Amino acid sequence: MKKPRAFLIHWNKEELTVKVQLLRSFGFVVASEHENGARAEKNIPAKLPDVIVVYLSRLPSHGRAVAEYFAERKSTRHIPLVFVDGDPEKVAKVKLNIPSGVFTTEDKLPSVLSSLIN
Repeated sequence: MKKPRAFLIHWNKEELTVKVQLLRSFGFVVASEHENGARAEKNIPAKLPDVIVVYLSRLPSHGRAVAEYFAERKSTRHIPLVFVDGDPEKVAKVKLNIPSGVFTTEDKLPSVLSSLIN
């Protein structure tokens, strides 16, 4: 069976490593970005991911901007955007801009991803 692919965006390199391992433990092949939103937009894998996961716990405005790009782009707008954690006020702003996004906490992430992929 083919493993699902995830593109993970989190703006802290050390924390990103842990988050990548978490997604891999759920059975995903993971590509990621932690430094540069423009690079994330440019380097999304040629094999499009099945889901884009954006952590809002660090630099939520950066995460929102990159997610907006993916939500508007013809080739990626069909890919589910999953937002994880974050300050409630900041998350509310993201919900206004990307109402189609799925918002969750890290502890509920496995079931959310499972429902989106299966």
